[in-house]
Amino acid sequence: MSKTWVGGDSGNETDSSVAANWSGGVPGSGDEVIIPNTTHECQLVTSYTWGSLEIEAGGEIDGNGKTITLDDGGVAAVFSNVGIITGILDIKCNGSTGRNIYNNGTGKIRNLEIDRTGVVFTLTFTLRLDGTLTITTDSELDTGANRLLSVTGTTTIDGTLTANSSAVTFMDDVTCAGEYSATDGTTVLYGNWRSAASRITHNGGTFKWATTAADGATIATNGNATATLGLNNVEISGSGITVTPNEWNLSIYGDLTITLGELDTHGPSGGGTDF
Repeated sequence: MSKTWVGGDSGNETDSSVAANWSGGVPGSGDEVIIPNTTHECQLVTSYTWGSLEIEAGGEIDGNGKTITLDDGGVAAVFSNVGIITGILDIKCNGSTGRNIYNNGTGKIRNLEIDRTGVVFTLTFTLRLDGTLTITTDSELDTGANRLLSVTGTTTIDGTLTANSSAVTFMDDVTCAGEYSATDGTTVLYGNWRSAASRITHNGGTFKWATTAADGATIATNGNATATLGLNNVEISGSGITVTPNEWNLSIYGDLTITLGELDTHGPSGGGTDF
């Protein structure tokens, strides 16, 4: 069922919990929620489970530090924003059917969680997260060919992140017990990469450690590199950086480029590097 934000209830103009502020009452699980261009923004006063969320041009939602769980509204885009996000908004996708995520408006999602076994969620535009990215076991986020993905906080990949030829930037540590797949493009790291069991498919493109934010970074990955397993090109490019293979060997089957910084091949826990 479609529920559209109206707002303007006297004394409660922006309150998301007031039925009069919605056409058809407060949305719930499975509802297609639309935030149009209205006089009053929609301010979340609690966390919700909706089917899907569409923020239209000029529409405005204040996340207010709350979480919206999207459990499948039956539309192509489980999340679509060409309007305005203010405040802090967290999104969790756990619908039973793979859907698109489209964010071409003003403002950003803070934390994004992909949490549905066997379902693929696909980016259809650039996605920049102010917080964390979490992909749970057997769930998948696909960047959709060459969409830019940037994560300010930590990233946890227990499922699959399919990066294709996208430019992907991790501003903090990455822990990957699932699989990271990149066929091309550049993956930029500003911290540690911890991969529990050789879970990198990297048959093209570059892993790049950049700037002093990565100082002391470690690479923990089983290094049995093949055409579809391991690291292709590796670049270290930042004054003062020391990148160290830790716990596992690191195999590089493409090029190693060190323009600034250092690669310590000994590792604190017996790691090494093969070329």
